[in-house]
Amino acid sequence: MELIDAFDPFRVLKAALANGGEYADIYVEDTANTSIVAEEKRIERVVTGRDRGAGIRVIAGLKTYYAYTNDLTEKGLLEVAGAVAKGVSEGKEIGDLNLTKKESAQGFDIKRLPYKAPLDEKVGFVKRAEKTAWAFDKRIRQVRVVYGDGLRRTAVVNSLGEWVEEERNALLFLCNAVSAEGDVMQTGYEPLGGIMGLEAFDETPPEAIAEAAARRAIMMLSARRAPGGSMGVVLSSDAGGTMIHEAVGHGLEADLALQNLSVYSGKLGEKVANESITVLDDATIPYKRGSFFFDDEGTPAERTMLVENGILRSYMCDRLNSMKSGLRPTGNGRRESYHHRPIPRMTNTIIAPGKESPEAIISSLEKVCSSKWAAAR
Repeated sequence: MELIDAFDPFRVLKAALANGGEYADIYVEDTANTSIVAEEKRIERVVTGRDRGAGIRVIAGLKTYYAYTNDLTEKGLLEVAGAVAKGVSEGKEIGDLNLTKKESAQGFDIKRLPYKAPLDEKVGFVKRAEKTAWAFDKRIRQVRVVYGDGLRRTAVVNSLGEWVEEERNALLFLCNAVSAEGDVMQTGYEPLGGIMGLEAFDETPPEAIAEAAARRAIMMLSARRAPGGSMGVVLSSDAGGTMIHEAVGHGLEADLALQNLSVYSGKLGEKVANESITVLDDATIPYKRGSFFFDDEGTPAERTMLVENGILRSYMCDRLNSMKSGLRPTGNGRRESYHHRPIPRMTNTIIAPGKESPEAIISSLEKVCSSKWAAAR
């Protein structure tokens, strides 16, 4: 079913801009979600849901006026557009809108769409993982398995003459195991997820995910206490991604940086890191959780250079902050749902590979602690 079939977007946008404004858009969203949780050797919760609605935004004088509705009839949207227009106190009526450009995202190659699979099959994945984790070792005392999938269909039409549509299918599966021996308790965790279909379980079955979590929980029972004191730390690539997301990524989101709420505010073109560090925000990596073809404002996804060899090159921008700063939009306009206006947020934020080998990095440390955990993993 078409997302935009019961109303004329040209007419709605014109109504939204009736009292002026530099920019307007309509964001339409249709979502379907499934969540399954197993604990204490039973299925604790199965939740499915569906939501459909639209948000209308006008930017006038660098201020945002936004309203949303789940009434997708033309009458309902015209009422919302009128409410938004009332928020714009001054300005002249917009002229004719010529929305001539319509694009549909190519989409990633997903063979088995999760939302089309029967619920019993999804519950079966959870039960298989739970059974495997409990059977791994008698010292496993608690197991939690979570399955989630989501279909998100979006359309964005704006006053610049752009019309884009996209369908995203997300999958999440994880197992958390708790082990105990004497008065020592440890945990193990293993996830699988991204923009992918159920064919992901062909390569990584639920049993493999559960076994990895249980093995890690058991292995940690014999882990020795980490030594105290100040020392260098070498992170794996996955852990490095998490660190750069939290320590650097949020500070490079334009809404924070432009309000002087970030340590990186006003530092474009300056050195902010070691010259070996290059940080990228890349929504074009296939099948990753933060990947897409268009952001929630209709801007094409891209690979944005944030820090290049230690030099700060760009912030992550949505349309509003682009208008405020003169920086170009980088495809980082993100929404929680149609209930929310877009704000600049990360996609897949990473440290680019460097030239040094892992062995060279470790040998450069003054103090090196051997790690049975790293070897076992």
